[in-house]
Order: sequence, then structure tokens, then C-alpha cells
Amino acid sequence: MSRMKIKDFKKLEFYQLPKWLLKVNGLKPVDIVVYTLAFNNWKLSVKNNLVNENEEIYFFMTHEGIRDEIEIGKDQVIDSIKRLVESKVIIQEKFQGKATRFYLEDDLNQIKFKD
Repeated sequence: MSRMKIKDFKKLEFYQLPKWLLKVNGLKPVDIVVYTLAFNNWKLSVKNNLVNENEEIYFFMTHEGIRDEIEIGKDQVIDSIKRLVESKVIIQEKFQGKATRFYLEDDLNQIKFKD
């Protein structure tokens, strides 16, 4: 057994989680993990310049992609995305009739927080 050193820590990758997300009404722990994966996809979209005509950054995420990252069923993925959309944390939009574009909500006043 060995203890982690600074050089070991620097090799690790981390997901980012906004603190306000923990205060959103109606979210379950799995939703927070799914949002964290979504935020990572959003950051990749920033790098790849995926923007719409209004210069809003969008990203894609698939049920399969989420399930590859965390071991949950398809229905759990669907329910989690539904709660994130209902809480107004993410916005979904059909694209070309088949794919779904997702956006992160920028206006925290739109989000339903716990009392």
C-alpha cells in the first residue's frame, strides 16, 4: 500500500460539478452524475466550436454514451434526463428530426431551487 503523492494527483482527470447543482429541487444523485457528464460534453463542444446560429454552445449525449460511463439502465437514463430538463438545468431541442441537441441553462433564475 502506498499513499498518493502530488505527482500522482496531477495525473488524474476530474469532472467538474457546479455547487449550485446540489441545491436544485427534485434532482437525484444519478441526475447530478449525468449532468456532470453533460457538462464535460459541453466543454468538448466549446473546444470543437459547436454553436448554433445564436452563438449558443450545444452538445450531444446519447443514452448509450451515458450508460457506457455509469452502469445504469436505459430507463434510468431517460428518467434522469427528464428530471434535468424539468428542473430547467439543461434544455433539449430536436435537431433535423432525429438527434437531440442539449444546451446548459445560463439563467439560474429559471432553475427551481430547494427552499
